[in-house]
Amino acid sequence: MAAQDSDDGDLPPWTADAFDVERELRVNDRLRREDLDEIQEWARRQRNLPAMREGDFAKFLHSCDYDVLAAETCINYYYKTRVSTAVFHNRDLSLASVKAQTDLLDFIVSPRLTPDGCRVVINALKDPDPGTFEFDDYQKVFLMMLDALLLAEPTLPGVYIVYDMHLGSIAHFWKFGFLSQRRLFAYFQSGLPIVLKGIILLHTPSYITTVMKVLRNFGDKKRLDETKMLTGDDYSDLHTIIPKECLPREYGGTLSTRAELHEMTLRRLDRLRDVFAEEEESLKKK
Repeated sequence: MAAQDSDDGDLPPWTADAFDVERELRVNDRLRREDLDEIQEWARRQRNLPAMREGDFAKFLHSCDYDVLAAETCINYYYKTRVSTAVFHNRDLSLASVKAQTDLLDFIVSPRLTPDGCRVVINALKDPDPGTFEFDDYQKVFLMMLDALLLAEPTLPGVYIVYDMHLGSIAHFWKFGFLSQRRLFAYFQSGLPIVLKGIILLHTPSYITTVMKVLRNFGDKKRLDETKMLTGDDYSDLHTIIPKECLPREYGGTLSTRAELHEMTLRRLDRLRDVFAEEEESLKKK
């Protein structure tokens, strides 16, 4: 198991064997052995599915409110999307195209749980130049962060996603690629086994009204309507949702700087290079 770094807070190691199913069965009365056995037997009969860890089944059950049939549907959508969508291929931080995005943006997983046990994920531009922004490679890294969380903490009560739009422009939005965006919205709604607690936009620009109108054509309208849009540099409203103890200094938090948390997150993700490669290889065989 990977060593724990001093700045990792309460983040568990991100390794393939980080999640202890037997312990979860003891402390989580909604996760039942009979449901795990049922869904594993179903999976063995599906020719299109790769080999899955027991922790994988726990994360799908949890995200689907412990409904076995809903979890099976989610599993099918999850793997179908991963086979056919480029952002799930070549997930390697050393690739030049991927490194360009980690140089352009901060990718952060907060090393402190919120009081209700949720994780906080933060994305923030460091460079306003839209010419270097590539949506698919940006999403590749973002989804790698979520996969890392699901690997180690598949039964989290929820995840908050924070987008800092301070250096963003309408030109960044037009580079999203609407076909890719449509597929990823569908994946978030039907295949991503995560409990999304909330989406928060910081430094929300005036053009976001136009963006939201476009996204409503193919996104989760309820989720878009619930998105918190905060403006200015007064983070008091943010602190009512996410406490200071879970935020970097730039947002009035008590954690390290964004740059330091970004480096911590990338260091941890890079350790999963073989895990990501093995998953992709297993899907190629299906």
